Amino acid sequence: MISQYNYNDNSMINNNLSIICQCLSSAKIPHIIGGSSYIGLTTGKLNKYTNNVTLYIFNYNPFNIIPLFFSLLKERILLKPKLKIGHLRFKLRKKDSLFSKNFEYYTLFPGKIENNNYKFFIGGRNIYFNIEDLNENNISKVEINNHTYSLPCNYTEFKAKYSANLYSEIYPCFSVSLENETEIHAIKLLEEVVSKLEECGCKYWLDGGTLLGAVRDKKLIPWDHDLDVGIKYESDDILDKLILQLRKKYYIRALPFSSEKNIWRLGKYRIIKVYPRKNLFFYTKLCLDIFIFYREVLSTTNQLVYKYSVFNKNAYYDHNLLDELSNISFYGRNYSIPGKTNDYLEAKYGKDWKIPKKKWNVVVDDKSIERT
Repeated sequence: MISQYNYNDNSMINNNLSIICQCLSSAKIPHIIGGSSYIGLTTGKLNKYTNNVTLYIFNYNPFNIIPLFFSLLKERILLKPKLKIGHLRFKLRKKDSLFSKNFEYYTLFPGKIENNNYKFFIGGRNIYFNIEDLNENNISKVEINNHTYSLPCNYTEFKAKYSANLYSEIYPCFSVSLENETEIHAIKLLEEVVSKLEECGCKYWLDGGTLLGAVRDKKLIPWDHDLDVGIKYESDDILDKLILQLRKKYYIRALPFSSEKNIWRLGKYRIIKVYPRKNLFFYTKLCLDIFIFYREVLSTTNQLVYKYSVFNKNAYYDHNLLDELSNISFYGRNYSIPGKTNDYLEAKYGKDWKIPKKKWNVVVDDKSIERT
């Protein structure tokens, strides 16, 4: 059965995914579009949440991966096996030339039979689908802009039944939580990094979950997994000086803006990730993110805003929320926070920001992200 969708999507991703699905079918590997890609596709936009497409593969002979590898290679799509926490997955990326690669990638998650279920390891945990729901008789071909993909026949019922599973990569289980001993290390990291920000003359504020915890709970949110700080961009020289100072003690990842189409390229850096070192060669999983905000005008509305990028999404706040900063006492130290704190938290978390939510993800739930 072929279904038709009213569909709006990136044509390159759409075309590459169609090729991958054809190669999977030729290699006799049963599959469906999965995860947040499934959620996006069934609501009209495959890459609504991410351009990195997920597929589930199951009930196949591992030797079928060999012909799949070569059929994909003919299409200039490279398949690589990857191990994450001891679990196998396959990462696919289009290679337009020997020395280039597309930003987007595609992940095949293999399912193993356990009792009467297919078991997949996604988002740091095992998820399960009943074997009958992924039986070939219950999978149909769906036509989208002259490309054909595999989905469960009753895709809306499947989505409702397995919603938590499909969102597992969006709402993953993290190995770090800011409670007990980790809370002590997190407070120390926050104090030390903020001191460096102050020494370098950076105009900073507590951001994200760290700000939410400080204002609402008067402590770090125990189920949060990292620390968040925002700074106003002033110059690359100041950022380079800050990075140099931080590298004396911490492992630093200073990340540029994405080269993905339609993503803002506001400056040299979009985020600085700070990790405490274990020793010369290793660092801990505890992380402090320094988001860099650029004061600019939105071309669509001429609104003056502070732009930033998060998870390869454009995001911004009205300038009135950040032009003036205030202070808060947090764990016995004064920190800067947005001047219009409540309005800022509402702009990020919504009107119900005072209600604790353990299940929250930037890509789906952050109100500051530009929605198109």
